[in-house]
Amino acid sequence: MATKTSGEIEQEFLDNLKRSTGKELTEWLAHISASGVTKRNDIVKWLKEKNAFGQMNASLLAGICLNSGRAVYGSTDDLLDN
Repeated sequence: MATKTSGEIEQEFLDNLKRSTGKELTEWLAHISASGVTKRNDIVKWLKEKNAFGQMNASLLAGICLNSGRAVYGSTDDLLDN
């Protein structure tokens, strides 16, 4: 069984966000911004408690939100070399 990369999981989440939640990414970003919640863990908690997100999807959306609406794992260009 093939394992998905973080980038593939994130892209799948983004591809299915509208279908699974009824809102586009831009709508979620505006909704999070309007909530006044700004810290990652608080955003995750808010998404779970007020919007019925599971842990993984809430974490993905919080990360994207805090990355200026861009996919966190979408590009390897910004990764650090070891």
